[in-house]
Amino acid sequence: MAMGLPIIVIPCGGSKELVQRNGFIVVIDQFVDTMIMMCNNKQYCIDMRRKSEILARAQFEWREKAEAYLKIFEKSGQ
Repeated sequence: MAMGLPIIVIPCGGSKELVQRNGFIVVIDQFVDTMIMMCNNKQYCIDMRRKSEILARAQFEWREKAEAYLKIFEKSGQ
């Protein structure tokens, strides 16, 4: 996601939160078929790549995470 790539994940802990119209959650038997489908639809992949990059910046940027931790520390210090 941080490299601006569409993602394909299997349904396991935390994967659902990562996929927001920027990839697919598939069972392992569908993994290869999904990769092939994505390779054959370049515009769809371009759209998902953009979404992945935006989501990664919004959800996992270090500044946002640092601010979230600061808020937790401030609340616990009261």
